[in-house]
Amino acid sequence: VKNIISFIEKLIVPSGKGEGKPFKLMPFQKKFISDIYGPVDNDGKRIVRRAIKSIGRKNGKSAEIACLALVHLVGPEAIINGEIYSAATTQKQASLVFKYASQIVRAEPELLSLIKIIDSTKRMVCFSNGSVYSALAAEAGPAYGLNSSVIIYDELAQTKNRELFDALD
Repeated sequence: VKNIISFIEKLIVPSGKGEGKPFKLMPFQKKFISDIYGPVDNDGKRIVRRAIKSIGRKNGKSAEIACLALVHLVGPEAIINGEIYSAATTQKQASLVFKYASQIVRAEPELLSLIKIIDSTKRMVCFSNGSVYSALAAEAGPAYGLNSSVIIYDELAQTKNRELFDALD
């Protein structure tokens, strides 16, 4: 857990409050990360398979989601050929998480040397491990058949139906 928090706190805030400085996670954010990534079984595999976080608007949720996507793409939770998806009800919201993640990568030359950003498809590819991160929106059809290693669904409570959630699940 400490390596995840440390990784995030080395990333640069791309815009808004704290812009240009490293992220500084609040205690409640650290606790959420600890609650997800801390508990492991006897083989060292995470026990927590699903988590829900509800937080008011303008509290850095999209930026936090972007950081967690990077934790799995190139950070301490990265795996070979991982598939990381952030989903949202609207294309605009899905694009926002991708925008934050790409801004974070572009703000750090070392990350930029490890990751190819494909803005037109809202996709990132990590050169060293073959993992990909993509932002998905409302349409369930393309989500069937994905081999996801991590799914982060932004604003799940705002969905009009479960189709995308069920396709990803």
